[in-house]
Amino acid sequence: MRLLTVTLIIFSFVIPFNVYGIECGSIPTDGCEVTVDTIFRNDIYYLPNGIKIVSNDVMVDCKDSILIGGGDLHNYFNNGILLDTKSSVRVNHCIVKNYGIGIKLLNSNNNELTNNKVIGNGHGFNLQLSSSYNILRNNLASSNVHHGFSLQSGPNNNYLFKNRAENNQKSGFYLDHASYNNLTRNTISFNGDWGIELIDSDYYNNIWLNKLYGDNVEFKPTNVYCINGKGNFYLEGSSGPSCS
Repeated sequence: MRLLTVTLIIFSFVIPFNVYGIECGSIPTDGCEVTVDTIFRNDIYYLPNGIKIVSNDVMVDCKDSILIGGGDLHNYFNNGILLDTKSSVRVNHCIVKNYGIGIKLLNSNNNELTNNKVIGNGHGFNLQLSSSYNILRNNLASSNVHHGFSLQSGPNNNYLFKNRAENNQKSGFYLDHASYNNLTRNTISFNGDWGIELIDSDYYNNIWLNKLYGDNVEFKPTNVYCINGKGNFYLEGSSGPSCS
C-alpha cells in the first residue's frame, strides 16, 4: 500500500513537464510555442518545424525576420506558423519560406494576418475547416508550389484585401467549399493556373475591385463579381466576369 502511494505521487509530478512546449520568446527555436505577446529580434531563423501559436488573444510581430523550413514542400503538416483552434491572434511582419504550408489557420476565427510574406513554400496562406471571420491584409504570397491563398473545406466570412499573389505555380487565390468570403483590392499577377479559382460548391463570395495581370478569374454563377457597379480590373491579357 505504501509503495502504491509513492508511485502515484511521483506520477503526478512527472506529467506536467511533458504538457507544455518551449516558449518562443524574442529568439525563436525550432518547434517553439507562443503563449504571450511576442516580438522577435530581427534575424534569420532556421526552424524546420516552424512555430505554433497556442494561446488566444496574443500578438506575434516577427519584425521582418525570416523563418526558414527544411524544404518538405509537399508535407502539409509541416507549417511555418500554425494556428489551430485559436482566436483573436495577430501575426505581423513575418517572412516565411520553405515549408509545406507557410501560414496555416485550422478551425481558427477572428484572427488578423498583416504585412506577412510567404515565399517559396508548398502552399502560401491556408485557411481550413471552420476558419471564419479572419482578416488577411497587405500580405504577399509569391513563388509557392501550389496556391498563394487557399480557403478549403469550410472557411466562411473571411476578408482578404490589399494582398498580392504572384508567380505561384497554381492559382493565386483558390476557394474550395468556401462561401461568404470577401476578396477585394488584391493584386494578382502571373500565376500558373487561375488568378482566382473557385470550386462548384462555393457560394456568395464577393470578388470585386481586384487587379489582375496575366491572370483569369473563374466564373461560377453562385458568386458575386460586381458590387455597386464596380467589378474587377483585367490587365495584360487577363479575363473574367464583368459588370456588363
